[in-house]
Amino acid sequence: MDGDLDQPHSLVLQPLAGLLYWSEVGSHPRLMKASMDGSQRHVLLAQGLGWPTALALDLPTWRIFWLDEKLGSVGSAHLDGTSVKVLHLSWVRSPFAAVVCEEQLYWSERKAWSVQHMDKASGKNRTVLLKRHGQPHGLQVMHPALRPMVPNPCAARGCSHLCLLSAGRAGQCRCPTGLTLATNETTCLPLHDSAFALLVSPAAVTQVYLKDLPTTAGSQGLPPHQALPLAKVGRLSAIDYSVKDKSLYFAEVGGDSIGLLRLKDWGRLSWKLVVAVEGTVTSLALDWLSGNLYWIGGQPPSIHVAAPGGRWALELLSKGLQGAAWLALSPRASSMCFVTAAGSRRPGAAVECAAMDGTNRRAVWRKAWAPTSLAFGGIGTRLYWADCERGTISSVELNGSHYRVVREGLHGLSLFAIGEGFLLWSTTSNNGESICCALSGSSYGTRTQGFQQDLAQSAGAG
Repeated sequence: MDGDLDQPHSLVLQPLAGLLYWSEVGSHPRLMKASMDGSQRHVLLAQGLGWPTALALDLPTWRIFWLDEKLGSVGSAHLDGTSVKVLHLSWVRSPFAAVVCEEQLYWSERKAWSVQHMDKASGKNRTVLLKRHGQPHGLQVMHPALRPMVPNPCAARGCSHLCLLSAGRAGQCRCPTGLTLATNETTCLPLHDSAFALLVSPAAVTQVYLKDLPTTAGSQGLPPHQALPLAKVGRLSAIDYSVKDKSLYFAEVGGDSIGLLRLKDWGRLSWKLVVAVEGTVTSLALDWLSGNLYWIGGQPPSIHVAAPGGRWALELLSKGLQGAAWLALSPRASSMCFVTAAGSRRPGAAVECAAMDGTNRRAVWRKAWAPTSLAFGGIGTRLYWADCERGTISSVELNGSHYRVVREGLHGLSLFAIGEGFLLWSTTSNNGESICCALSGSSYGTRTQGFQQDLAQSAGAG
């Protein structure tokens, strides 16, 4: 876990329930609770605390204890945060660690260099057990009753790297930094091995790992892939994919909503409505940092945003958006970009950008002909797009500088995406649709022919 942590200090585990508890001693002291896999985090207690620097669990009574250095007190509460009891004790001065065993509360005093204990319910019968210069700090009581032997839910999980307990003691596979979890939910893969394309048609969603693309041009048919039928979804007009939630956001031609398909378990599908819209959505994009959903829709077109779950929809931009399409987001640069028609005075289109709150709108490139499939590359400050009329893939910095043509001579170019170190695009010819891939900045490329779909988009895992 990271972010929104206000000086975390003490940490205790409850493995039999798959839970962890910790204290925070910052500007808003509180006790927190979460699953041991980091999910389902919530505030356990946020009132009547100063610096809760030492925590201890008393599982036989289903209570959590804390010692507060600032208030000079010992407190306890049920593990749901109710039934709070506080004892103000003058000898609680600099508690560092604590543990409960039977009727006694043991704790270490950092400044007094001692280990003490007292009656946990009344605070009486305080006794100094150990006093030694420079010690102690951490404190544990070892007894079989405090650590009963039970079946390990991770033993049969088959995780390649980490298995973390969650609430209810179910094992969840997780990956260390630099690796990402494959679709089988057990294997961790390097990022370059786990990047994939999602090819979406009216009939199915097809996942193709880029590492499985052929290394020679002209291969017939798709490489090894997984396909998920779309039985209840019509012709799609826009999609985006959430790597974190393994969910596909989509809009249908003539539809009045944006929906979500959970693809976590291939072969099983769950669908739900995210947000109601007016008019056909022509493009949508998910802010993977905040979870906010952006889209272009309606006539005349406008750009909208909604909070996670489709709440509190807001119209961001509505003027001068003739022909608006191909919305792309860069949360790292706090920017969104889109294509608009150049106007009646001259042909072509413009690539425009704005802050993600709709302010600071400006054109970054006005000389495009038919730009499609906007995408951010690198650290999110360089914008790429495919130009169907010119048969090129081009890029420019967000400030409009350093324009360059990345690839050219791509006849029948239709869709494009970029990932970490690779380009992916599709071309259309009389023989059907081809999917092509190339390493960024090189002339190396692969092509898969004979693949026909009405709509193709791509997403990278990791």
